[in-house]
Amino acid sequence: MIPQILTYQAEGRAFDAEFFPAVSNAAAPAPGVLVCHDGGGPGDHARNRAKRLAALGYAALSPDLYGEPLIDRVRGVAMISALVADALRLRSRVSAALDLLASQASVDARRPAAIGFCFGGAAALELARDGAEIAAERLSMAACARVCQPSRAPCGRPSWPA
Repeated sequence: MIPQILTYQAEGRAFDAEFFPAVSNAAAPAPGVLVCHDGGGPGDHARNRAKRLAALGYAALSPDLYGEPLIDRVRGVAMISALVADALRLRSRVSAALDLLASQASVDARRPAAIGFCFGGAAALELARDGAEIAAERLSMAACARVCQPSRAPCGRPSWPA
């Protein structure tokens, strides 16, 4: 399954997102799920979750919440720390991604959900805290993004180059 690469705007700049339409014979729009990436940034973990959701009949969008590649662990931790410390900035990005998901013709904008692991869980939580009308939210280790030490990789799972 090859995603459609879409772009959304937040903070006056462009961010990419991978969209996986629902695999379904139904004529009606599918519920949409925002799949927020972990601390390592966009990659196979979020992409595989989005593919699974699409195969189950959900439309899934996996946005890049960083807007730039993580070139090393130090830069990655700095980016995570900055976004976690500035909830309004993180909310702006994840809300714009949710708007992009809801704008897709194949998505039922009345039935959105958000999921995420670690940093992505914190992003999904901030979306809910911001008042987004999401039908469901699933977090895994959301608190980790709030308590990670700058000297340690998020969740002990560095997925960027050393």
